[in-house]
Amino acid sequence: MLRNQRKSRNIELIKGKEKISIEDMFVISAFNHYVCCEEEDLEVKPLSIAFEPLLKAFDELDHPDVMLYNMYNDTLAMMNGFGCGMFSLETDVVEKDYPVFGLFHIVKVKHHRLIKQSIVINGKRRPIVKFGWPEVNKGIWYFKIKADKIKSIYKGEKKELDVYIQYHAIKRFEERTQPLPLVVCRLFIAKLFRNYEIVEIKDGQIFLSSYYGIAKIGYFVADLIDEKIIIKTFLFITHHSTPEGGLLEKLTGLGKKDISYWHFDSLASFLTNPPEEGSLIRKVMEEVGIDKLFQVRDLLIEESDSKLNNVDWTEVEAYIEKGREERLQIPEDDYEEDFF
Repeated sequence: MLRNQRKSRNIELIKGKEKISIEDMFVISAFNHYVCCEEEDLEVKPLSIAFEPLLKAFDELDHPDVMLYNMYNDTLAMMNGFGCGMFSLETDVVEKDYPVFGLFHIVKVKHHRLIKQSIVINGKRRPIVKFGWPEVNKGIWYFKIKADKIKSIYKGEKKELDVYIQYHAIKRFEERTQPLPLVVCRLFIAKLFRNYEIVEIKDGQIFLSSYYGIAKIGYFVADLIDEKIIIKTFLFITHHSTPEGGLLEKLTGLGKKDISYWHFDSLASFLTNPPEEGSLIRKVMEEVGIDKLFQVRDLLIEESDSKLNNVDWTEVEAYIEKGREERLQIPEDDYEEDFF
């Protein structure tokens, strides 16, 4: 897979021209180095002039070393599931004289065991896993939260706290991001948590936002327990406990039962027919900040239409306008366990 990624032609060196691969970039790098080192050579001078547009375009992009190792790290983020045994990559350059003489880039796979603990949560002992991602040549990078980011609830002496995750949160994340490609969701989370933002601290709980491209899709919600940050669940953005969900209920009167009945708790409802521009429901979504969910479909390479919910948004508008007293009475059993 890594070899295929190195050969994949997805780099636009010169606009409008055929795209090239990371391996091609290394060839240009070697040529560029030769021209620069021998620029006083009269035989090399014509080469630097003839290939000036190519070399100039090359200098404007990241060095192929950077591209290569970014690709390795992105692959590791996508292929390592949360709560599973993880693997990282270690690279080396070795000199060989068989079967071909030269320097060779070597990639080795290294396995890492999970760091597991058990902790008492709400009177019950629960398993938790230390939260992190592998990095090429560095082992596992573990996510930590700086104490000054949560000073309203943490009064201890540590400068940063380790982050752990419950298996429940892993399951909820994988369920609530369907039908998005799970590997891409993992990649966005790995990139996001390196420069994490705590959206708010509500009732002692920490909300960490999660994006798919430019669209916020939800929050990882964590508690502070025994000087550890424990991620307990993942909430879709319209959940009544999120900032957006609270505002949605305030503007429309749609409560927890209503959100579930109309499948607002599912991304699948936002991947089909968007409401018309200027409609009541569209204006509400824009004000709440969930309208970008309709742009997610444009980012998908493939999706299964059988997993999508075709929502009639005009019916939703009528439902809102009728008022809560006339709405359907839906049994509590139809709803997920409330963690708040």
